[in-house]
Amino acid sequence: MTQLAQAVLVRLYLDSQATRRPTQRSLAKALALPPASLRVALAELAQAGWVNAERVRLTLPGLVLATSLQARLTAAGQAA
Repeated sequence: MTQLAQAVLVRLYLDSQATRRPTQRSLAKALALPPASLRVALAELAQAGWVNAERVRLTLPGLVLATSLQARLTAAGQAA
């Protein structure tokens, strides 16, 4: 999985925790990405079954993966 795809997963997770429902436009803006790059990342994640690209939502397996990635990032930040 690309770093971009990981960033999208984590951002979707954080938005879901804050009960925000992002659109492709708001997600691209939050990640400072061109919309085309976001669409590529969402397509990659959808192909793997981790997001519903049309709804810009995590699937249940995507939620599990995003939770794991976020925990790893948090632990790495605390270790630094």
